[in-house]
Amino acid sequence: MADKALVQVLDLKKDLKTLDDLTFEITPPSADDSYNGWWVSVYSEKQLNLARASDAEMKHISVSKVEAAKQSSEGDASQWSTDDLKLARVSVPTTITFTNNYGEVVSNASARIYETV
Repeated sequence: MADKALVQVLDLKKDLKTLDDLTFEITPPSADDSYNGWWVSVYSEKQLNLARASDAEMKHISVSKVEAAKQSSEGDASQWSTDDLKLARVSVPTTITFTNNYGEVVSNASARIYETV
């Protein structure tokens, strides 16, 4: 019953509330990650984290754009074509929005991700 009560007080314009291990989230069509849809999500952050691929699994199931481009230029038809690579999403956003420890929302912040090998 507590879940039902929480859902009834969610702000339908945009909201995120946690009860026990469950997060209840409303994402409006105007959000960057909504794909113009209105989303109601209920999830367990703990369970999501347990289901994520490990670093080793990610290395096994993925290929970098550089490696894909190299394979494409070598003419291997079973690999990504040059046209496919043009359609690939950027793997790391260049700008991000986040809320800092003081509750201030920082929008359109420039982001750089550094990889270590």
